[in-house]
Amino acid sequence: MKILKKLLPAVLFLFLLGLAAVPQAHAQLAIAIEMTQKSYLAYEPVYVRMVIENRSAVTLAFGSQEKLSGKVFFDIYPASSKQRRIQLTDDNAAPQIKDIIIPSGATREIIFKISSFYDITKPGNYFIRARVSHPLLPDAYASNETSFYITSGSTVWEALVGVPDFSETALERDPNKKIESRRYRLVTYNSGKNSIFVLLIENDEKIFLLKKLGFNMSASLAPHCAIDFLSRLHIIFAASPHVYVYYQFNTNGEMINRSVFLKTDTTPKLLTDTKTGVVSVAGGREPVPRDYEEISQLPFLRDYVQSLSPNLQAQKNEQDRRYEMENYDISSSLEEDDSNIIENDLLEQNQDAEVLQQDLQDQKDIQNSSSLPGNL
Repeated sequence: MKILKKLLPAVLFLFLLGLAAVPQAHAQLAIAIEMTQKSYLAYEPVYVRMVIENRSAVTLAFGSQEKLSGKVFFDIYPASSKQRRIQLTDDNAAPQIKDIIIPSGATREIIFKISSFYDITKPGNYFIRARVSHPLLPDAYASNETSFYITSGSTVWEALVGVPDFSETALERDPNKKIESRRYRLVTYNSGKNSIFVLLIENDEKIFLLKKLGFNMSASLAPHCAIDFLSRLHIIFAASPHVYVYYQFNTNGEMINRSVFLKTDTTPKLLTDTKTGVVSVAGGREPVPRDYEEISQLPFLRDYVQSLSPNLQAQKNEQDRRYEMENYDISSSLEEDDSNIIENDLLEQNQDAEVLQQDLQDQKDIQNSSSLPGNL
């Protein structure tokens, strides 16, 4: 049953690919598109996944030269008015298909960030269809039509703060100069698959940061926010029932700190010193190498584990090897020669395990390359 559920999206997409060619019985390209999410938060990057099947009986190369320049057009309409097509924000910056070769009978997948080319920030439902052309083909070919939704989400927490100005002292500051402000907002919305927490740092003219933080699992695991004496935002929330993530951001949306804490007999939480305005994390414990594998499997945290050390797996293997060697020495009281034999065997096993793990990671990276970050 689990395998069937995993295969279902791929089967559905192949069905759409076949369906896309039905209106054009002699189409030399079959085009299918699907959105990476059913719903997107306003101003969040919006991606569409396109699969092209070459049925032209010749190899098609898409490049930057004019004879190879494949063009793609997206017809995007608000559901409220299918006669009003959304125009490109810049006529000189349209999406392109280039640097790919599609042999006859083969398929290729391309991801387009359509929010970089079209203004689709207004909340509402939208329909989208793609058209692809190539200089060697007589016609442009259309894809299936699909839809997506732009939502403003629900604000669950917000705070308005002033921006610290370190360029002037209190005596030098112009009394008529207004203090800049920032709004911190924690928003939740449903992507069609998961309810997601998103942080926005903004003012009336600009969004400084829009960042997916994690999934909205339950009210008891909701994020906790605090602001320190420098107007910096501190957030701690549960990535799982016993793994908590701590973030610190400044007013320009720059991430100053990101740390992970594990729940013990105490739960990690934010504490604010009312005298100094300093915010700190209390409770729980910091992770150790044996925790890294579990943490790396959690959404939005894979890059965190990778950032800890480029030789993280080697360190973990060395710790495991030493632990096993200690157990062998204690349990069996082996002679030195026998210990050396076992140590060599363990080293070989660890090397084999490293190769296997690398192969598995490579496969996972290939699978993940078809999905998008933020992921988040």
